[in-house]
Order: sequence, then structure tokens, then C-alpha cells
Amino acid sequence: MQLGSSRRNQNPDRPLPPSLFNRRYEEAHLARIALPVRAMIGLRQVILRNSGSGTAAAWAFTTLAWNAGRKAPRALLRILPLVLLALLNVALFGVSGVFTSYVTKVPGNTTIILGPHCGGAEGTPAADPGGIYLSKVLEDTKQAAAYAKQCYQGSSSLACGTYVRQSLPFTTQQNVSCPFAKGLCRFNDQSAFAMDTGLLDSHDDFGINAPPKNRIKFRRLTTCSPIYGADFGSDRDEPGLGTVVYINAGLTPQLVEIGNNWTFSYVARSAFDRLHAYSLSSVYGQADPTGVLHSTGAMWYPDPRLNQTDSDITLMMLTQNDVYYRTPSDDPWIAAHEKLNGSDVYMGDYTVSLLGCIDQYQFCNPNLEGDTACTKLGGINSVAKDMVDRFVYFNLDQLATVERFMTTTHLHSMYQAVQGRGGSALDIGQKLYNGHQYSVPANQWQIEVSNWFALSLAKAQAWPIEWATEPQNFDAPKEGEDSPWQYSPPTTPEAEAQCRNQLVHNSGDYKSLSVLGMGLILALGGVIIILGLFLDSCVGLLQRGKRAYLREQWWTEETLGLHGAAYRALGVSTNWGDEVPPSSVFRGLTSASDGYRSVPLGGADAEGKSDGGIIVSERHESHRDTVV
Repeated sequence: MQLGSSRRNQNPDRPLPPSLFNRRYEEAHLARIALPVRAMIGLRQVILRNSGSGTAAAWAFTTLAWNAGRKAPRALLRILPLVLLALLNVALFGVSGVFTSYVTKVPGNTTIILGPHCGGAEGTPAADPGGIYLSKVLEDTKQAAAYAKQCYQGSSSLACGTYVRQSLPFTTQQNVSCPFAKGLCRFNDQSAFAMDTGLLDSHDDFGINAPPKNRIKFRRLTTCSPIYGADFGSDRDEPGLGTVVYINAGLTPQLVEIGNNWTFSYVARSAFDRLHAYSLSSVYGQADPTGVLHSTGAMWYPDPRLNQTDSDITLMMLTQNDVYYRTPSDDPWIAAHEKLNGSDVYMGDYTVSLLGCIDQYQFCNPNLEGDTACTKLGGINSVAKDMVDRFVYFNLDQLATVERFMTTTHLHSMYQAVQGRGGSALDIGQKLYNGHQYSVPANQWQIEVSNWFALSLAKAQAWPIEWATEPQNFDAPKEGEDSPWQYSPPTTPEAEAQCRNQLVHNSGDYKSLSVLGMGLILALGGVIIILGLFLDSCVGLLQRGKRAYLREQWWTEETLGLHGAAYRALGVSTNWGDEVPPSSVFRGLTSASDGYRSVPLGGADAEGKSDGGIIVSERHESHRDTVV
């Protein structure tokens, strides 16, 4: 059956209609364009399959875009997203590498310190426990004085890198109310000098490591002033001593001055015995709300004119002896205006000069508000009584910390800052040259008490570490003698836990890491690693049936797959099982300089030469496979 005009033109020599010609031209043109595009897509797949890093992938894609851009249309647009993705991968890993150190870093530079013995020490009846103990306290004071001199003046010395804070902060205020009876402070009743730490944190400032709910706040306030001594002084002649000046400011402890009803005594002739140095004495009395301490005579009982506040009181007596001044001294405690026999040398105005200080303390629970959050400000014994009377609440862990403070606070008083050191406790004494003082600032007494206050804070910084490690500065017993002291371990679980939670400044020997940060990094990194190991297998499970060729293509385009394909393309046998072909198979193969193409399907001829220009040496027994 013939359809006439509906039949196709079977004569190839007959010209094609214009519409059919255009369609076949378009098909040929698209085929010519699609071939470079498909090749570029294949190369893109190979790069994705075998790039070892984002940087390598970005460079390979850039090179591909440059080379394929002249043949494949819109090559840059097809490859640019992958270049950006590779660069984004590099950037993300670079940024994560930088921020990893911040994730694992712990704020601050502290570490936990552990020692062989915890809890402090107590005396034994083996020897003179009082003398041994006082010697230890004096050595503690000397060490604290050296530390305060270096580290409370803003120094960056290596010796200042011991505690969690180089120094405890405090503020000073001049012209505060006199803490003693009216008219007793020199100048006026508003001429005293106060030093206040504010509320210090047991964790941040003292290194007692604890969560916020178990921390406490501690405050120390000290107020000092030179005082008139005329109302307390008297003198009388003593056989063999001459004139003796007595200061009657309260009964001294019976343990020190048995049977004496005066506070200080001074032999007046010492000022003319060529004693070219200052002398400094001190007494100390704690607030005694129950009256137990004063009833036993175990502590100085201050004169009522001094005992005006609920505080622990220190009274100091300075004697200038045979010290000469090259210029007048207007300091109210170290006054010198009297010329020596009409010369240009000045002598002290007073035989003795008095200075009084009061120490007050306060404890707070930072987790509470209102009146029951803090104790009153007062002497250490008054604070303890106030905690009970007003039921200032602390949990057991907080109470363990409060107890540690209360049992050692008296060792950090102004009294302990000077007691036992005599005139060497004075900063002005360090500038004395051969009995001559060249200049004394008008506020020298404020400089002195500020230094002592800093010293006492340095002692307060040292005691938590000593408590958590082992006692320091005890003299070792002589051979054959029993130790005059013994360890005093903590007796409660809360106190025992603090033995393992004392922070110190990390000098670089140890590194502190955030466990949470490390855990997050390890977990996230582990997920990425596991995902990378099993991603191929997981995707392969989805590539079955009609999509199985994708799986085969993925494995074929792997580095070793491409390696084997290249060998087979050269006609070289790849019958080495799963092993990588050795390089020895190329021995005897040389490339011809002209007409090089590839090994033909038929391999080499009998002479070992192929049309592709590859010469095969039978001596090396090289074999070729037919590529089909």
C-alpha cells in the first residue's frame, strides 16, 4: 500500500526538506555540545571521588573550569558551586581549628593542688609547744611581708604567681570616725584611717573550689589612728633602771606579764644609750561577748576608752630611741620637731607614741537576701555568736569554710603583722641610715598601717594552701626528740572534700581543660569520622536495581579503579589479584616520539611493537590484555 506524499524519502541523494534538515542539524549540534559536557561531568565526579582535601578539590575544580570552559558551555557556572563548596569546607575546618582551643579552655589559669597532709597542725606536750608555735607564726609573718612588698605593689615577679589572685583588693578611706573614745584620736574625731576589703569570695579570691551554692563571702575592715597617750602614761624611778615610762591602757595577759597591771613599759635612758633604731611593741585583745577570755586573764583587757566598738583591738607603742632626723617630721605618730642642742638635727617629740587599730569581720551567704544573709560586722567571737543568735543560715559545706576562716583569722590580725618583729616591722625603719632619718612623709603612719594590712591579707591568702597541703615553717625536732606538733586532719566529710579542692595559680606546669568542651569535640568529631567511613556503604544500599550502575561507576572512579583502567588501556595485564600492579611491568616499554596514540586492541605484534608506538620487551615477559 502506498501512501504517496506520506512516504519518507528513501533516496539519500535526494535533498532533505528544510524542516528535517534543521532538526538533524540541531541533533548533531547538541550531540557535539553534550559530549564535552558529559566529559566535564565525569571529570567532576572523579574529582569529588578522589580529592583528599577541600583545598585540592577547589584547585582541581578551578583547573577543570579553566580547561573545559572553551569546549563545554557554561562550564564555570556548572563548577563554581563546587569550588565554593570546597572553599567553604576549608574555611569551616580552619575556623573550627581556631575555636577548638577556646572551647577546651577553662576561664582563668588555676589548677588543683594536693598535699600529703590536710587540716593543719596542733601542738603536743613533747616540748615547748608555745615557743615552737610562735616561731612558726613569726616565720609566716616574714614570708607574708616579703610577698606583700613584691606583689601588692603591682609587681609581675615570678614569686607573685602562687595564689589564685596575686593580691586581695582593698580600699582606703581617710578622715573616718575615730573608733575610740571622744578626744582620744589625734587631730580630731574624724581623722581615722580605714581599710576595707569589701566582700571577698571564698572561691575566686581564696581558691577554695566549690560550686556557687557552697561558697561564702568574707569581709575585713580595719580602722587605725594615732592616739594621745598622756591619759594612759605615767613614769616613776625604778632601782637600777632610772625613769621608767608606763602605759596603763588595760591589764596585759597573765601569760605574758604576770602580776603587772600596766600595758607597756619603757626605760627612758634607752633614748640616750645610742640605740639608733626604732622599737615597736603591741598587745591584742579580742572581742569577748561572753566574758570568758577576760575572766581567765588569757588576753589583754583594753581600757574602756579604747574598747568602744565590737571589734578586735591592737594597741602599738612606738619609741624613737636615739634616732635623729635631718628634717622635721610632721607625721603625728613619728613626730620630730625638737632640735638637738641648737643644731640642724631633730629629735622625736615624744618618748613613746601610741597607735590603735580595730579589726572587724563579716561573713555572708551569697545565695540569700535580707538580714539573715550576713552576720553583723564585729570581732571574730562576736560574729560567731551573732551567727547563732540570729540564725544566719549556711549549709554544711559553707559552714566548713566558715570554720576554717574563724579558727585562723586571729593569726591575720594587725597584731600578728607586727608582733615579734619589733622595729623591723616599720617601713620607715628600712630607710634609717646609721641612726639618721633623712625624711619622713606626713602620712607615714598611714603608709605603715596599709603595709601591715596588705601583709595580713597575704597571710590570709597563704593559709588555705597550707591547710590543704601540709603545715609550713615548723622547726624540725632535734635528733632523739619527739615532734612538738602533730597533724590535725579534718573530721567531717565536708572538710575532707575541701582537701581535694584547693586552687592555686598555674605557673605553666599543668594545663586545665574543659571536660564539656573536650566531650563535645570528641563526640562531634567521632560522628563525622564514622559518617565518613560508612557513608559509601549506606548510599550503596540505596543504589540497587536500575541504579546499580551508579554504584559500579562510583567504585570504578576510585583511585585504584582508575589506576587499573589506565593499565588495561595500555594493554598491560592486570592479573595481580587485589594487589597494586608493580612498576616493573613497564620495564622495556618505551614511548615513541612520533605517532603516539595508544596500544591497539590487538596488542603488540610479533616483534613487540605496536602501532601506538609502545615497544614491549619479551625479556621482561610483559603481557597485554585485549580491551573490549
